[in-house]
Amino acid sequence: MQEVKKICEDGFYLGKKDINIDGLAFISLKLALKSYFATYQTMKYSLHMFEQNEEEKKRSLPPYGSAYCELCSETIIHFHHFFELIFKEILRSENILLSIDIKSDNHEILYDLITNNTIADEDLEKIHELEFSTTLNRLMRLIKRRNFGGGKFDFMMDSEDTLKQLNILRNRLLHRGVYILSYTALDKLVGYYILPLVNQIAQLPQYKAFNNRWKYENLSCGYDPVKEIINNVKENYDMSKVAFLKELGRGAYNIKTGFLFEQLEKYKYEKTAKLFEKENNISHITKCPVCGLNTLMVYDDVVTDDYDESTYSFAKAWRHTWKVECVNCNFNISNDLKNPKEYGLNIADYWEVQDL
Repeated sequence: MQEVKKICEDGFYLGKKDINIDGLAFISLKLALKSYFATYQTMKYSLHMFEQNEEEKKRSLPPYGSAYCELCSETIIHFHHFFELIFKEILRSENILLSIDIKSDNHEILYDLITNNTIADEDLEKIHELEFSTTLNRLMRLIKRRNFGGGKFDFMMDSEDTLKQLNILRNRLLHRGVYILSYTALDKLVGYYILPLVNQIAQLPQYKAFNNRWKYENLSCGYDPVKEIINNVKENYDMSKVAFLKELGRGAYNIKTGFLFEQLEKYKYEKTAKLFEKENNISHITKCPVCGLNTLMVYDDVVTDDYDESTYSFAKAWRHTWKVECVNCNFNISNDLKNPKEYGLNIADYWEVQDL
C-alpha cells in the first residue's frame, strides 16, 4: 500500500508557476478531433449500408467493430473533457470559489482561498471540483442572470441542451459502458452542435493563443475540414462528403513541417513513393491534397466481363482506379467515396475508368 502511494506521489500539479504547462483543455480537444476524423477509416467499406431503405437496414445492420466503438467513445469523452475544463477555467478566472465545492469543515483552506494565500499540496487534495452538470448549471445561470462575462459568453446559452446531452452520453460510457452513437448520429452531433461551439470558444481572446495546441496544419488544397464539415451538416448533411472531409482532417494532423523536413524528409518520402510505384500495382503518383507533396499513390485494377476460364478470354476489360494513399501524411480513401469535384471541392478527381 505504501509503495503504490509513493509511486503515485511522484508527479506534479499543473498550473504551478514553475511548471510551464498550460492549455490541457485544448490537448483534449485535439484528441477528440483526431478520434472523430479517424472514424471514416473504421467504416470505409460499409458506408453504403447507411444509404439503404429502412427494410434493408433491419435485415443487415452496419458492421460496427471495436475500432469504431473506441473512436466514438474517445470523441465523446474528450469533447466533454474539453468543455468541462474550459467552463471551470472561465468560472475560476472570475473567482476560484465559483469552480470548487468546499466542504464545510475546511475552514482554513477556505480562508486561504479567499485571501489568495499559497495552499499546500496535501490541502489541494481536499478541494473538490464541481461535477460537470453543476459547473454547467452554475455558468449558465450566471450568464443569464448576472451578465457574467459582460456578454462575451452569451453564445454558450444556445448550446445548453447540447452540453447536457453530451454529459449524458459521457456518463453512459464511463459509468455503464453500454451506449455508442451510430456513425451518422456522431456526424450530426459533432458537425451541427459541437464544432460550432468549439469554434466560438477558440475565438475568445483568452484562448486564441492556444490554437497551436489543437489546430492541424494548413492543407495544401486550402480547405479547413472543421469549417467544411460544419457547413455541410448545417446546409444538407452528405455522409459521403463528410467522410471525405474527415479523412482530409485525419491526414492534416500527420503533416510534417519545419526546416529539417523541407531539406531532408521531403526528399525521402518522395523517393519512397517512387519505390512503391515500381513494386506495387500503382498507376501513377500525384500531388497529395493534404500535405502537397508528390507522394499520393494512385492504385488501379483490371476488371473483366464474361470471363471464360476454358479459353482464358473475356468479352470486355477495363482498368479502374480504386484507392489513393499518401506515403507522407497517410491520407487514404477508396472509391466507396465520390470524386472530389462531385462534392463541389476544387481537388483533382481520382476515380477513372478506361476500356482496354
